[in-house]
Amino acid sequence: MKNLKSQTNIIFNSQFLKRLSPLERYEFIQLCHVRSYRPEEYIYHQGDPATGMYILETGRIKLIAGSAEEVETAPSAEIEPPESFGAFSVGYDVRRMATAQSMTDTRVYGFFNSDFETLRDRHPRIAIKFLESLNIVITRQLEASLMKLREVCDPKQAATLMFDTYNMERINIEEDEAF
Repeated sequence: MKNLKSQTNIIFNSQFLKRLSPLERYEFIQLCHVRSYRPEEYIYHQGDPATGMYILETGRIKLIAGSAEEVETAPSAEIEPPESFGAFSVGYDVRRMATAQSMTDTRVYGFFNSDFETLRDRHPRIAIKFLESLNIVITRQLEASLMKLREVCDPKQAATLMFDTYNMERINIEEDEAF
């Protein structure tokens, strides 16, 4: 009964899943894998291949903008249920940008790239809505990062950096398409 209550909390209160209907959220959660972590245990490390995302059911997670060796000095943020983390990895071939560490006894629902492929095959409409939610989150974080970049450096330098990275990504896409 307790698990059902926690699962219901995720289904109805997760900001990440709010664009999905209750039935779509249920279908999504059914593909997730439950994982438990002890205090101070690492879920993943900065630089690891990003294979999936997590939705926090119980406990607290610390996201550290650095390696495990930098836990005490690197910028960090703590999250609580029913927040999610690691979402940028679903459907994309990227590396982890942060280290995730459990602060308490923690239980998460893992949703991995193979689960996304299953969702896409079984319920394409839900997969599209999920990707739309993911893109909204990514776009908002990118926008916030660009605004902060403009605050901490010369606006012209910030714009140059933005355009330089845009051109680099365009070249990478063109190279990928050539194969």
